[in-house]
Amino acid sequence: MAKDLELFDNKIIILYILEKNSKALTIEQIAKFCEDFEDITYFDICSYIQELESNGYIDETYQESGDILYGITNSGLSTLHELLELIP
Repeated sequence: MAKDLELFDNKIIILYILEKNSKALTIEQIAKFCEDFEDITYFDICSYIQELESNGYIDETYQESGDILYGITNSGLSTLHELLELIP
């Protein structure tokens, strides 16, 4: 149960990071924001991104340079705002 709660919290952190930035971010940029969290690795972030995207909370955009950028969707925004109200 504690591991599930940790995964849930970490996904909220990813959504929060995407919401607070004015532009979409690469996985590397998201990982840079998460450096202070000891329990989130680069591989965890990749997994969270994949899950959040498959559930429609974030989407990806391809740039001409080949970079993949991730941004939060309207569904992700509304879910994030609802969840943030529950967090003390």
